[in-house]
Amino acid sequence: MKAFFTTLKRAKLRYSIIIIPFILVSIIVAGGQVLSNYLSGQMSEAALIGDTQELTRFILLITGLLVIRTAASAASTLILARFSAKAGFRLRALFVNHFLRVPFSKLEKTPSGELLSIYSNDVPHASNLVAAGLLGLVGDLIMFLSAFSFLIWISPGVLGSAALAVLGMLVLQVLLSLPIQKGQVKVSESEAKFNAVVNDSLQNLSVVAAYSLDEVLEKRYMKTYMNFYVVIRKFIITLAVVTGIMMVILLSPLIIIVTILAITTVDGGMTLAEFIAFSTTMMLVGTGVMGIAQRIGGLATNAGGAKRLMDNTADELECSKSSDSELHNGDIIFNNVTFSYNSEDLAVTALSNASFTIPQGGKVAIVGGSGSGKSTILKLLLGLYEPTDGDIFINGTNITDITKDALRNMSAYVPQNSFLFPDGIGKNITLADTLTDPARLEAACKNAGILDFINSLPDKFDGVLTESADNVSGGQRQRIAMARAFYKNAPIILFDEATSSLDPITESQVLASFDTAAENKTVIIVAHRASAIAGCDTIIAMDNGAVAGIGTHDELLSTCEAYRNLYERGAA
Repeated sequence: MKAFFTTLKRAKLRYSIIIIPFILVSIIVAGGQVLSNYLSGQMSEAALIGDTQELTRFILLITGLLVIRTAASAASTLILARFSAKAGFRLRALFVNHFLRVPFSKLEKTPSGELLSIYSNDVPHASNLVAAGLLGLVGDLIMFLSAFSFLIWISPGVLGSAALAVLGMLVLQVLLSLPIQKGQVKVSESEAKFNAVVNDSLQNLSVVAAYSLDEVLEKRYMKTYMNFYVVIRKFIITLAVVTGIMMVILLSPLIIIVTILAITTVDGGMTLAEFIAFSTTMMLVGTGVMGIAQRIGGLATNAGGAKRLMDNTADELECSKSSDSELHNGDIIFNNVTFSYNSEDLAVTALSNASFTIPQGGKVAIVGGSGSGKSTILKLLLGLYEPTDGDIFINGTNITDITKDALRNMSAYVPQNSFLFPDGIGKNITLADTLTDPARLEAACKNAGILDFINSLPDKFDGVLTESADNVSGGQRQRIAMARAFYKNAPIILFDEATSSLDPITESQVLASFDTAAENKTVIIVAHRASAIAGCDTIIAMDNGAVAGIGTHDELLSTCEAYRNLYERGAA
């Protein structure tokens, strides 16, 4: 029940709007069916004695009830369909909105295959829990109780024993549904790992082919699949056993009712009309019992998926913090900043007590070996990470006091491997559906050294990139990403090995036009090649997560051993 109420609350679904109308139409459907059975018995007696007038009256009444039941059933289906569609939409929106705003430090640890599994499997389970599953159970219960009440009306003596049997049945059903819910959670977790292997393989087919990794990935696929198979086999066995026990439990009240009413019939306590009504209504009870058994098993399964969805969307969103402060461009100050994270239960310090100042409008390079903390500095400036200790100020404002949107609007970021959408080149640069400033777009592309290539295409800026942008070269992809940064026209530009995939000639062309694009802007470049940092005013040398030295190229060569070692190895 906790998963149900949590899902309703998080999806902002108001059950009160539909539950009363749905119950009313379900009562009309069930009551009409039971009343039709009663009239059928009376009609049989009228036919037996040849009372044509009564027979005609009963036929008209049954026909009228059929029309009413049909209309009520259609209304019930419409209510259920609309609410199910709303629930599915709200829960998918909940998932998407959450993972677009969840802290990056959590998101980068979650495999894309697992996210895909949650979206494709657990979201439908949660939707079924609050919509079709539960409302369907309500409808089945109303049908069962209507038929059950009618049978009690025929034979009141069965009331006590039947009521006790039904009460015991419901208690046992609740207890038996718990292992199904737990089993569904394990199945979803195992399936997520399995999907992650498949997803990673599909996204890296070129690497798989180039390194002949088909056998390696096939073994990995079979291993994760076998783990998934073992988990789902246990779940199926549990489901089969629990469902079988539930069926026995659900049929027990019927057996009690049938036994008592059979004795009543033998003693002559039932008329022909009552016997016919009883026989046909027993079919409704049986149908209701089967439906309830299936619904409860389905609800337990859906509750497991809903619980996993709720658990994975329970993190505090990074953009939820509000602030009255405004962020203006100015000096960037790192004051004893430390950033640590846990990797497989081990604490890793990526940045340790880093202190430095980057003046507004300055052009600063950050160099160092792999794992020295260079990219961590940029991710801290973007708010993708938050400092474990220390403070970061821009124009005297602590960035933790600013919303992430405000912070990121200050910066244009170009990572080493930029993602491009399978859409038009122009839309990839402007990140908008409509082009409002073509002159600005052309200037950004010119400064990034990609304008001539775009103009050579038949569709120019409307040329569509394929998935993973495989129809352009790696250097062209990176220049499109650089044009995106220039087009944004933010006061701070962050380059994380942005020119590493460019050939020396193209790199020199881009860097030559870079001064124009970066005029009056603060530029921070993470790079290894000396050519990329040649025009920088200041160089910050990093070593094992700490600042090893700050100065010009000549100053660091004479005073910083870490920088000197990098330079001698050709890494700076």
